[in-house]
Amino acid sequence: MLPDAQLVLLKGSRRQPGFLYKAPYMANLLYPSLLLYELQQFSSAHPNDSLPMKSMLFAVQLWCDIKTHPRLQKEAFLVGGQEIQDVSVDEFILGFEHWLRHHEEKQLLEYIHPFRFINAFFPRDLQLTDAFDPAENTTLDAEEIMNLVARVRAKSPAFSPQARVVVFPASMPGSNIPWPTGMSPFTPPLGYRDGFDKL
Repeated sequence: MLPDAQLVLLKGSRRQPGFLYKAPYMANLLYPSLLLYELQQFSSAHPNDSLPMKSMLFAVQLWCDIKTHPRLQKEAFLVGGQEIQDVSVDEFILGFEHWLRHHEEKQLLEYIHPFRFINAFFPRDLQLTDAFDPAENTTLDAEEIMNLVARVRAKSPAFSPQARVVVFPASMPGSNIPWPTGMSPFTPPLGYRDGFDKL
């Protein structure tokens, strides 16, 4: 039996999903050459990490989306004094693919807020290895990255560079997570299971 999104994801009549990953339509975007250069330099400084350019671009755009939100895209179910702790752009890039993979490995239907995941992931991992410790001599300038991402332009005037599509773990290419029933108004981007590769 497939899981019911109305109960698990959308929390019934309260309609309060957890963190919603809203990804840009990357295939329609043009990125500043300086941003690509800075990310390539960052990747070169971390040879033990898998940091494809496309993944880093998705990461910095999500990081900027969260940082520019007045509440850091805090989940609706958090109450009282529960707040989202900040994450540096360096840590976010290094932890981004681990964040995505965690949901597939655990067969999770919705995303944990990436800042909360990375804040838990880094201290635990650093007890075992320094592989995910951002190299000090290649620390990215957060303000510069935000300014460069703000200069991203659309290839076609029919699209806005701010356009986003909601992505769930089950939307990811090759995912073995079953697509829940009752997902309206959400649908898999551009066709179930192959959407993220075509964004």
